[in-house]
Formats: sequence, C-alpha cells, structure tokens
Amino acid sequence: MSELQEVQITDDNALPQDPLKAAELAAKLMQVQEQKHCIETPYGMVTVTIQGSPKPKRPAIVTFHDVGMDHKMCFETLFNNEDMYEIVKNFVVCHIDAPGQEEGAAVYPVGYQYPSLDQLAETIPCVLQYLNFPSIIGIGVGAGAYVFARYTLTHPNTVEGLVLLNIDPNAKGWMDWAAHKLTGLTSSIPEMILSHLFSTEELSGNTDIVRQYKSAILSSPIVSNNQLYWNSYNSLGNSLKHSNTLYREWDTSPTSWIRSAIWGEVSFEELINIPHPLSLLLVLCILAATSHPASVQFDGLPMITGKC
Repeated sequence: MSELQEVQITDDNALPQDPLKAAELAAKLMQVQEQKHCIETPYGMVTVTIQGSPKPKRPAIVTFHDVGMDHKMCFETLFNNEDMYEIVKNFVVCHIDAPGQEEGAAVYPVGYQYPSLDQLAETIPCVLQYLNFPSIIGIGVGAGAYVFARYTLTHPNTVEGLVLLNIDPNAKGWMDWAAHKLTGLTSSIPEMILSHLFSTEELSGNTDIVRQYKSAILSSPIVSNNQLYWNSYNSLGNSLKHSNTLYREWDTSPTSWIRSAIWGEVSFEELINIPHPLSLLLVLCILAATSHPASVQFDGLPMITGKC
C-alpha cells in the first residue's frame, strides 16, 4: 500500500457566485455545444447528453446520477459553477440518464422489468462504443456511484479516474432511511427518495434547496419510473453494505493515495452547496488521469481516482 498523503481541501472558498459572473458564465456555457443521443442497449434505451466535443488524448468525463433525479438535477449545479468552466471547455462531458429517468421520458407499463444496477453498469460500454470514447473519468452519485464502481471492476482499462460520491452505506442519509424502514412505517416512493437524499434534520429545516428538490420529486410525471430505479437500488439490500468489498477488489498497487479531511458526514444539501472543493477534487482526478494514476479517499467515503 502506498504512503497516505494528507491534503487539506476545505469549503472556505465556496462563496456564492456573483450574479454578473453567473450571467457571463451562463453565456459562455451556451457556447459549448450540447447534443443528445438515444442509445440502444441490451437493458433499454439510454439517453445521454454531450457537452463539448472530444479532445484528442483526453478522457471523456462521464456522469451517472442518483435515484429520484435526472442528470440535470444531480450535476447542473456543479457543471454550471464558474470553477468548472475551464474543465467543460477542455474536456467533453457526457451525462448518462438511467433508462426512463430522463426529462420527457415515457412512462413504463405495469410489470416492466427494470434493469438491476449491475445491468445498468453494462450499459456504459454501449455508450462508450457508440460515442467512440476510448477512456473516461467517471463521476457517480449514490446509485450512480455503485454503477461506476461495478463497471470499473469489469472494464478497468477504460477508466482513467473515478469520483464516487455517497457510495458509503453508513452515510447519514442512508442510515436515516434504513432506520425509518426498520420502524415499519409506510412511505410513498417520493418520501423514501427524499429520505435517501436528505437527513431528517434537513427535511425538518425545509430550506430552499430541500423545497426545490422536494417539489421536483413530488411533482415528477414519471414517478413510477423513478420507483423502478429506486427498487433496483433498494434491491441491493445488504450487498450495498459490502461497498468496502468493492473497494478492496481494486488492485491499488499502481496508485498513490491522497486523503482529505473535509468530508466526514456531508449531506446532500451540503454537497450541492460546495461546488468549489468538488471541482477541485475533479481537477485532482484529471491531473492524476493525465499524468500518473492516483487515488482519492475521503473520511469514511471511498472515492477512487486513477488507473485500476
């Protein structure tokens, strides 16, 4: 095991964007070409959104979102932050929407057999082959983090780096949901998804961000589709508690280690409010992928980057 290096990454610089700068950034981002593709896979049609164009000898940045949302809800705040402009300008970004989770998706019929998360991991090769992406840096959140972890175990040579968020089943939001489930109380699918994304305290506080996501999830026209994705995630059951086993399956011998003290118990609300350190993490990942392999791990939350 390589020597552990301590790197301090804090959210001290995570200040609100100036409205004028935000407008200028929005204008710049509109100049970045965006394309949508519907890609057929053995497990259903997958919608991908491409920002920018492929750059020679540079990996594509590919994202996979969490349950209860599409790629916009999950990643728009991050990629629209001013700190991310240079990354978006210099790397092609590909957002994968899980089947039936994209905006405007048709509602699946009753009894539709939705793919498992392991099967969703096998849709990624179809996307990469269709788009001719030889290598990627993956960013996954929650269920999407599991999908990328599973994909990397079976296709390690295509992955230059990974940023996996909230893959830890011991995270506060997950434990709140599990405790609620054990009480035997019945909840609607939107309520369970919200309990997965936010802690009890956050839901009680009912901040602007919580209200924004609650409104979007409760009013979703494809809530039955959201339920199918949720069921696939929920069906992992105790196997999700072995996320450390997933981690141990990687060959870490060619990696160096960076450990940060910032994460601890970071909630979903805090996560989407600190784009600066998250973009810094992505920069570290890109530097590692384009120079030498590296691994990043936050306290209690394995976040792997580098050749596996």
